[in-house]
Amino acid sequence: MPHAEIAIASAPALTAVLFGLSGCLVDFGSQARTDSPVPDSQATPGALKILRSLKEQGVPCAWLDELPPSITRPLAATLPAWVKAASPSSIRWPAPHACWQALMELNIERLEGCVLVSGEPRLLQSGLNAGLWTIGLASCGSLCGLRPRHGRR
Repeated sequence: MPHAEIAIASAPALTAVLFGLSGCLVDFGSQARTDSPVPDSQATPGALKILRSLKEQGVPCAWLDELPPSITRPLAATLPAWVKAASPSSIRWPAPHACWQALMELNIERLEGCVLVSGEPRLLQSGLNAGLWTIGLASCGSLCGLRPRHGRR
């Protein structure tokens, strides 16, 4: 496919990556968004490996979530300390404000090369509204309908 090679060669380098917390980096299946008494605070499969790779490449990262800090703090405890928690936005998703705020907190000066990864449809829409590239996760987010032991093979 010659066209695919051209597209890859002309893609800008990653500037920053934003992640959804619940259902993306941790809390497989977004159990914290349900009535589950104990959400899964373990990292989702592959999350720590990807974060390590991004750190090695010098790509700044942050996570976003609309859950209260009393839930997000314990969920994020398994993540590396260098992955920043974005300050909560007073304007809820799908407005772009939370994504812009997270990028400003990372001292990112341009949108080119910024990516949002999430399994939460409203956060993905927020990323699109902010002008970010987005990657939607269907296998571990709030809509997958699985708990961790069901999703891992």
